[in-house]
Amino acid sequence: MSRKSAGSGHAEAVRRARQVAERRAEVLREREDAVTATLVAFFDAKARADKIRSDAAARAARLLQAAEEKAARLTEQAREAGQQAIEQAEKNAAADDAQVGGAIRHLRELGETAASISSMTGLNQAVVRAVEREHLPEPDAAPRERPTATATNSYARPGPVPQ
Repeated sequence: MSRKSAGSGHAEAVRRARQVAERRAEVLREREDAVTATLVAFFDAKARADKIRSDAAARAARLLQAAEEKAARLTEQAREAGQQAIEQAEKNAAADDAQVGGAIRHLRELGETAASISSMTGLNQAVVRAVEREHLPEPDAAPRERPTATATNSYARPGPVPQ
């Protein structure tokens, strides 16, 4: 019986070895299935995330383009509105400018010098002279008295409208 029991013992060992191998193969298949499922989930998630980022970047580019176009339109509108405001201000200020010129002309007619007008009005002399050029009659239009030299005084007092 020892052979028979040895033969049956071997068969039992082979059966058990096959069971262990099948179990190991099953565990390996389960592991490979789990790895495959994990990789599928990974690549699906990565593709979704890449698409979300790509869509967001495209949307951001469209929004930026729209904002730049709107800013350009607003800049042009502001430029035009500013120019209109300046033009309107010039129209509105024209009467006052004429009054300023008239006042300076009248002060000169009263015998005030550019320096004294500058001192009284706070305008610098260059501005006073510019206003005079714009608002006083042309030199050819009105005769002017020339200063005359005397023995005690190199220049006589200026006439009514010295320049």
